[in-house]
Amino acid sequence: VLDQAETVLSLAVSLKPGIAEGWIQLGHVRRQLGQFDQAILAFNHALELLPDDAYTLFELTHCRRMSEEDRPTLERIERMLTGNDLSQLQRKQLLYASGKIHDELGEYAEAFQAYRSANRIAKESFGSAAFDRSDLDSGISHLINVFSADFIQRHQHLGDPSSTPIFIVGMIRSGT
Repeated sequence: VLDQAETVLSLAVSLKPGIAEGWIQLGHVRRQLGQFDQAILAFNHALELLPDDAYTLFELTHCRRMSEEDRPTLERIERMLTGNDLSQLQRKQLLYASGKIHDELGEYAEAFQAYRSANRIAKESFGSAAFDRSDLDSGISHLINVFSADFIQRHQHLGDPSSTPIFIVGMIRSGT
C-alpha cells in the first residue's frame, strides 16, 4: 500500500509541485518505506514552500542521525519556539525535534529539557484523567459483549470467505 501511495504522491507533486502538503506526505511515505534520502529531499522541498512547518521539521529530523551540520536546523527550530503563534501540537513537535538534535549532538541537558517540555505538553493534551483500571475493565467487557459468538455468526457473511488464518503480530507501544 505504501508503494502505491508513493507512486500516487510522486505523480501528484509532479503535476502540482507548488503544494507543500503533497511534498510533506511524499516525504512521510518515503520515510515509512525507509527511503530516507528521498524523504529528506521531499521534506526540504516542502520547507521551501512552507518554511515554518513544525511537522515537516519534526519529520526531517527523524530521517537520519543529526550532526553538527544540522545546527542551522536546530537554530531555526529554537527561533520558532520563541514565538507565541504556535499551537500546542506545533510546539510539541518542535520540542521533540529539538530534543533529538540536541541528543545526537551530545547536548544532553538541552535534549532532556526539550523532551521534558514536549512531554509536559503531551500529558496536558490528555487532560487530568488518570488511568482507571475499572474503566479499562468496563470497556473490555463491553467489547466482549458486543462482539459475541452470536454477533460473529450473524455477520460472518461480511468477511473474507478464505479460511487462511490472519496473524496480527506486535504490541501497542507502551512508551517505554
